[in-house]
Amino acid sequence: MMGLKQSGLPNYRFADPFAHADLIRAAHDDARLILNRDPDLQSPRGQALRMLIELLISQFAGVRNLSLRAVIWDFGGVFTTSPFEAFNRYEAARGLPHNLIRTINAANPHTNAWAKFERSEISASEFDTLFAEEATALGHQVRGADILPLLSGDIRPNVVAALKDCKAKYKVGCITNNVSTGSGAGMAGTAEKAKAVAEIMTLFDHVIESSK
Repeated sequence: MMGLKQSGLPNYRFADPFAHADLIRAAHDDARLILNRDPDLQSPRGQALRMLIELLISQFAGVRNLSLRAVIWDFGGVFTTSPFEAFNRYEAARGLPHNLIRTINAANPHTNAWAKFERSEISASEFDTLFAEEATALGHQVRGADILPLLSGDIRPNVVAALKDCKAKYKVGCITNNVSTGSGAGMAGTAEKAKAVAEIMTLFDHVIESSK
């Protein structure tokens, strides 16, 4: 919520991605632990965290002399399990370096195969070839076609419930980076999952997809 842009190298109000990389990873792991153990923030630690979040939101709104009227959500890795986890499982199963896929995607972030596919400038078959070339340049064999099925995560019911609570108070929107693969905005791998994603999308007042 405290970031300034949705893609590319982020700028945060409270952290420097380079200077605080270890701290950011620790915070990410801690947040995931809280979501797994206390998704409703009912424990003493959860209630303290809820108060901190409300304080940060109120301060952020006050600094800009604004009242909070809308909340913008990402989709993949928020409403669904993170594709990064699937990437890491794929890498481990094939003896590839940890975070290789993310490293490939981070190089030349505005012009690489991933960026072009997100903007629908290339087809899935062209992505397959270009991604493989980028992987080869780093000394590894990874086809883009192998990566696409990893993008479809499982729905997180607790986050859907949080969206519904949020929608009762504010306008809600979704800005998501996706590609033209699978079914629907969530790049679902099955008809059942595509239906579930479509139902979530109807909750938003506005949806912006990078591939459209």
